[in-house]
Amino acid sequence: KRKVAGLREAFGDLTRSPFRDRLFVVFDSVHQPGLTAELEGMGVLRNNIVTWDKNGIEYVYPESLVAEVFSTTPARVSEIMITDDRVELNGIAKTKNELKSEILRRLDSSTKLPDELETKLLAPVAVAIE
Repeated sequence: KRKVAGLREAFGDLTRSPFRDRLFVVFDSVHQPGLTAELEGMGVLRNNIVTWDKNGIEYVYPESLVAEVFSTTPARVSEIMITDDRVELNGIAKTKNELKSEILRRLDSSTKLPDELETKLLAPVAVAIE
């Protein structure tokens, strides 16, 4: 909410902004009740508010890359455990920041991305920037 308020300060009324269609907000599955309505009231389009199915962006990292980081198979990635800032799988623990960095290092244009990431965020963003 603070970030959207900052954008409003920088760009003015978002409901009139030419950037409105390009503003996307992403939530974990667990977030403050009423936050979606508040953001809509601040000018964010309802269709541009994305809520992940699970509580953590780590669940929408490419399975193949997560499997590499944790020295396991993609089939076991669903066993990932996230507690506070720790991500564990296959007896290996990483901080969320360490995992993010390792995923980004491995990511390239041939990486298969999760369907949830593709359909909920990337496809709408692609339409918005055409």
